[in-house]
Amino acid sequence: MRAATLPTAETGRRPARTRLAPPIDLLVIAAGVVMLSATWLGGFGPVAPLMIMAGAAGLVALKPRECLAGVFQCWPLLIVVALGCLSALWSTAPSVSIRYGVQVGITILATILLVSTLRPEEFLRVVFGSCAIILILCLASGRQGPSLAGPVLIGVLGSKNEIGGLSHLLICSGMALAIDRAQPRWLRLLVLPVGAAGLFVLLTGFSTGAVLSTLMFLAAFAI
Repeated sequence: MRAATLPTAETGRRPARTRLAPPIDLLVIAAGVVMLSATWLGGFGPVAPLMIMAGAAGLVALKPRECLAGVFQCWPLLIVVALGCLSALWSTAPSVSIRYGVQVGITILATILLVSTLRPEEFLRVVFGSCAIILILCLASGRQGPSLAGPVLIGVLGSKNEIGGLSHLLICSGMALAIDRAQPRWLRLLVLPVGAAGLFVLLTGFSTGAVLSTLMFLAAFAI
């Protein structure tokens, strides 16, 4: 009896190990970051749709069953895709209609794949990670644009309102990550410097809408 109880006693004294995410989950998160980062890069021509399609292909390769199940569950949205493409039949500009129909189709399918393969806590990481990457690119570019208060950072986005929206989303997702105990500790600590950079860009960008939206979020967050 004594020998049988020793392993239990030793196990009880051992510190709990941090649970690591499986490699496939990390790859899925990386594919999601690529896809959401692309949504901010619409001004770079075919780069954004190629990134979205590459990320979507990665999700299908990594989790084919979840992707197939998600498409079947969201089949009514495929009707919208079909109508968007068929609108070229009665459009006065068929080539334009088919192009935008395909773009809408890619967007809807990519969204279905994202929500089908990512858990809520993983999706939060994807939002924060993609916003952080784009913010770093904006800061690295140093590109400035005009505003009523003088030159402000517009970075790779080309608009102070877009970079304001980026900072807003970064701060909101960062705060949600910071209080979520299910997130890795290193990621929760990373929120501090990245969120501070986002707050600096938000306050110096003079984007009134983004500032007001962030204040409304903070008020709701406090409640």
